Amino acid sequence: MPRAFLSSKPSSASCCCAWATPRRALGYLARSVELDPANAERVVRLTLAHGFRAERIREALPQSATTLTAMRLAFEHDGRERYLEWVETALDGATVAATDELLWAYADGALGIGQPARLAEHLNGWGPFDDVETESSRLMQHARASRHLGQPDQALAWARRAHALAPESQRAARLLGDVARAASRPDLAIEAYRHGLGLLARRNAAPRQRAFLYRRIGEAQEELNRADLAYDAYVKALELHPEEPHALRRTAALVGKKN
Repeated sequence: MPRAFLSSKPSSASCCCAWATPRRALGYLARSVELDPANAERVVRLTLAHGFRAERIREALPQSATTLTAMRLAFEHDGRERYLEWVETALDGATVAATDELLWAYADGALGIGQPARLAEHLNGWGPFDDVETESSRLMQHARASRHLGQPDQALAWARRAHALAPESQRAARLLGDVARAASRPDLAIEAYRHGLGLLARRNAAPRQRAFLYRRIGEAQEELNRADLAYDAYVKALELHPEEPHALRRTAALVGKKN
């Protein structure tokens, strides 16, 4: 390992090139995470870029929900199974409090290696949570697990509970729409996507995010055999994001059918 390494000034958490041994560099970076947990993801990326393995990064950084979430990046290289085990140990032993983002990272890992039953089992053991955002996330991950287990009606029930608990969550609205379509309820999906669009509009979200939901509405309208309404939704998606690939394909196909 070369001695030139990216270290961090703890007071500002701004990274710059400095001469340091790998051990000292890890110490500097760990200190920056202690002072500002928001640095965790950047620090994990830096250490990975300089050849550190996941276990060494894990040992150096302070254990917290933010660090656990960021460490998903390291274990994408070294094995998702190990990442799942680490999160399970932390949450089972209550050494770290669950958060919305940590539950999403854990669920992504479990579903990524095809273990939805494992995900559902641990979600049952960890909840319910007192924090509304975290509990809503737990319900959303249950919906994702049920969907992967081939239980669309159960998935829809979980997604509805999550949405009811956190009606201002754009994630919950989008997930409800996706799960509703999987449960052959495109009408409910359109309602959920429209709710999500309202949330995005109030938050001045990026045009691409809104375009994606218009695309989803178009897909759901097609499932209801409403070609004209589907076309209108795809056009709105393209107004926001002219290169949206699915909307481009479907508008061309729908125009072709008319002709």
